[in-house]
Amino acid sequence: MFGPAFIVLLTTSLQRGFKAGVSFAVGVFISDALILTLAWFGLSQFLGADPRENIYFSIIGGIVLILFGAFTFFKSSFERKENPENEESQILLDASEYEQRSSSKLWQHFFNDAPSRSYVYVLKGLFLNVMNPGVWFVWITAMVTFGSTYAGKAGPVALFFGSTLITAFMFDILKAFIAGRLKNILKNKFIHRLNQIIGIILIAFGVYLIINNFYDLNQLIDQINL
Repeated sequence: MFGPAFIVLLTTSLQRGFKAGVSFAVGVFISDALILTLAWFGLSQFLGADPRENIYFSIIGGIVLILFGAFTFFKSSFERKENPENEESQILLDASEYEQRSSSKLWQHFFNDAPSRSYVYVLKGLFLNVMNPGVWFVWITAMVTFGSTYAGKAGPVALFFGSTLITAFMFDILKAFIAGRLKNILKNKFIHRLNQIIGIILIAFGVYLIINNFYDLNQLIDQINL
């Protein structure tokens, strides 16, 4: 699906290559499996029938997305300030060297797309996906619908969702592979501009999650179309 995790997966693969993209996809896979497990045991009900309508969850998720978007948008400015003599050298900086120079700014490794170890990308994918109320809504709805059809039959349910998760993970790997190949073709200036666009999209997702708690934006869109 087109959503925050999809966008960050592509930009991570573009910036840091196929391996980083796969690590991020692993985090998304783990979070999906976790959400499904919670839904199976009924532990997700504290979020309500529709997690998107849970005001606290939506506000926290919206803030997280806004932070991701802001750091992504201002990434180019951060790099220029750290290395004004050569703007592009920061992009090509080795991960270990970057960690030595930025060890006091660990938050950059999580919210930004700075070179990091694989586990950081895994945690990034897991956290970003778990904090999206829309993801919970999709998986809970699917679990309730399919689970009620095969009530008391764990085998068919496990087979269905297991194959679904594996299929989604394989498609994420394909996205990471394609984006990683494009990394060697696209110019750094274009990637900087793309970061700004992606940052704006993530911020828009976050603002939507927050504002939609206080006003039905879908209803407003319908009124505008009329």
